[in-house]
Formats: sequence, structure tokens, C-alpha cells
Amino acid sequence: MADPLARTPAPGPALRVLVTWLLDQLAAALATRLRDAEAREHDPDWGMVSQKTLPAWIHPDAYVEACRGGKIDGARAWRRQWIAQREAVERWWIAESREPANDVDVESIEGILAANGLASPPRRG
Repeated sequence: MADPLARTPAPGPALRVLVTWLLDQLAAALATRLRDAEAREHDPDWGMVSQKTLPAWIHPDAYVEACRGGKIDGARAWRRQWIAQREAVERWWIAESREPANDVDVESIEGILAANGLASPPRRG
């Protein structure tokens, strides 16, 4: 009796390309995860934010005001600094930020007024 596996065709080049791509994606995801885990273990400041280490787009005064107002979960005052988890600061920033309407030009005066809920002044002619 003949071997049933002998009749099966060999995998084609398309299957090899697919498997290679999947293995590359898996390796990249694993490398990223290991790099993140290593950063957490070696950097004691990882995951914490203060008004001195904020990203440039968040003004320190707005951050301090939000911490004082209890808007950032888990924020604590320590030696004249407010310290909070980076994820909590990001959640606060996303909740406080506004998305511009699709049809509004946010660079124009009218767009800025509309984004803040104000009407444009009447035009004089």
C-alpha cells in the first residue's frame, strides 16, 4: 500500500512567504515586549510623571491644577511636586482634550472660536 503522505503536494512559495511573515511579526512583538519589560525593571522612574517631566504639549500649570482638583487618578503631592502614573495623566489629557469638527479649520479665527463654543463676530462691510 502506498504512503498517503507521498501524494500530498509540497507547500507552495505563497505558504512559505505567509509563514515567514507570521514568524517575523511574532519575533517583532516579542522583542518589543521584552524591551518594555527590561525598561520597567532598569528604570525606577518608568511610568511616573511630575510637572518637571511632562511631555511638551501638557503645560505644567494645567497638570498641577488637574492634580489639585482630583482629575488625575492617584496623583500625590511629594516635596512640592505632583507625581502620578503616566497612564492616569494620559487618560486625563485625552478626557480634557477636544476633537475639532471635521469641517472646521482649526487654524483660522472662526475655527478657534467655534472650537471654544463662541460665535464669530459679525462682519462689517
